[in-house]
Amino acid sequence: MGYVESLNGQFRDELPNGELFLGLADARCVIGSRRLDSNHRRLHSALGFQTSAAFTATTTQNYH
Repeated sequence: MGYVESLNGQFRDELPNGELFLGLADARCVIGSRRLDSNHRRLHSALGFQTSAAFTATTTQNYH
């Protein structure tokens, strides 16, 4: 459960508290862009400075 709290805190830090979305589609676009950035571009120290996508790919290969 701690990872969800960490994600929520990071999300609040990265998106301005005063973010005004023009609608649901705009919110989905902004959030989707942040998700892609976090999973495919941002290096995570807890994952050995890999992206989440790279870590998942190597981890799932080891279990098949």
